[in-house]
Amino acid sequence: MGVGPSSLHEAARAGDARQVQRLLRLRQGNVNELEQGQTPMLIAVKRNDRAVVGVLLRGVADPNTICYIHNHDGDAFMWMALHEACR
Repeated sequence: MGVGPSSLHEAARAGDARQVQRLLRLRQGNVNELEQGQTPMLIAVKRNDRAVVGVLLRGVADPNTICYIHNHDGDAFMWMALHEACR
């Protein structure tokens, strides 16, 4: 599990679909890698960013990758981008 921010996570967080596409094309980063318990896909879905989600899906991101979310009490639970999309 990654700890620091990856370029792919940062681009997803910024909503920069072109940068996400460029990073995937250059094979910079693992599209399903966790950063602080989250994948770039989960970040994009939480932002409701359809452009980035589309680029990630075309880049073979797995919406079923298990992520770890913390609630206000600090308890961790498993979550997927697919769960978030269905909310």
